Amino acid sequence: MTIIYLSLPFFADCDFPLVKELRKQGCRVIHIIPITPQCLKSTLIDISKQYPLNGIFKTDIYDEIKIYSEYLDEKDTYIVNRNYTSKHLLKRLKSTFQLLKLIRSFRPDYVWTSSPFGFYDLILYTLPNIVLTVHDPFPHSGENNTRRSITEKIAFKLCKKFVLLNDKQSEAFINAYHIKPASVLINRLGTYDCIKIFSNKETLPPPYPYILFYGRISPYKGTEYLLESFLRVHEAYPELHLIIAGSGKFHFDITPYKKLDYIEFRNYHISMNETVDLFQNAKFVVCPYLDATQSGVIMTAYTMNKAVIATKVGALEETVINNETGITIQPANSEELFTAISRLYSQPELLSRLEENIKSKYQKGNNSWTEIAQKYISFFKQNLSK
Repeated sequence: MTIIYLSLPFFADCDFPLVKELRKQGCRVIHIIPITPQCLKSTLIDISKQYPLNGIFKTDIYDEIKIYSEYLDEKDTYIVNRNYTSKHLLKRLKSTFQLLKLIRSFRPDYVWTSSPFGFYDLILYTLPNIVLTVHDPFPHSGENNTRRSITEKIAFKLCKKFVLLNDKQSEAFINAYHIKPASVLINRLGTYDCIKIFSNKETLPPPYPYILFYGRISPYKGTEYLLESFLRVHEAYPELHLIIAGSGKFHFDITPYKKLDYIEFRNYHISMNETVDLFQNAKFVVCPYLDATQSGVIMTAYTMNKAVIATKVGALEETVINNETGITIQPANSEELFTAISRLYSQPELLSRLEENIKSKYQKGNNSWTEIAQKYISFFKQNLSK
């Protein structure tokens, strides 16, 4: 089976181990990664300067990607380098037709994309057997985008097969967009083992214990409730610190919190070296979201064997199993956050048990990339035979 896997750098942390496993199980996967000025710094990708030429190239144009050679088969991985602005209509169209020609040359059984095609790439929908992974079936609060909404609606009309990464939202997605249930595969994310490349076993322990909030800052993330609750946490456990790490603009005034020496803001793009250090040394991770789909932050935590406190929103409860791999609480509730943080920090035997459960549940068995890839392959073979 030959699969074109066309995916944005924003999903590299979950794409790289998946593509590696699909290849291991006998699929030929042509991995195509578009690089634009907007995605030079995204999850695993941290490119200091974009390659000046437009076109389709092998991965060696970017030294920063070489570290992932274990996951990126040099023969079957391509970079679509798009170094232009929105004004360059002809360059955009030329790039799209180059990509279309490349994809057709492989005569793939499936063209699999991790996001809807943009307006200048709509001609790609003429390709047969397009599969769309829908990472967020519905927009997060505060993140409605008209352009994105239009491209999604087009994609939901024109794609024949879909992948959802949680079960909880599948019925609402199918009903909202009038999609045949048989055309939807429900799968899951595995742990992001590719980030272990950056593990530093010789890293010095932090000068103080801390819990971690990690990820892009956005109104739906609920950071205001975490900060509010941590004032009480500090009174009970003055040695414990909170680190909030991620780029983005806060929607509320954090000035009072920045004056506190036990709360640290790292409000910038976090490199992978720093990311792994943060997770390795954290006591546990907190995801106080007000709404959600599934969470890459949770899978990053599980990769580093860290328990998670998460809210009961979206499909987070499918991943964070209460009292087994973490603690789940109601959203927008500083009191429950305080109780959960206090409980997990003050009971090291509980924390240790959760970490052991994470090893058994999310690093092997039904949640391993082996099982996840097998489920994809079975779905694709079944549909090819029809």
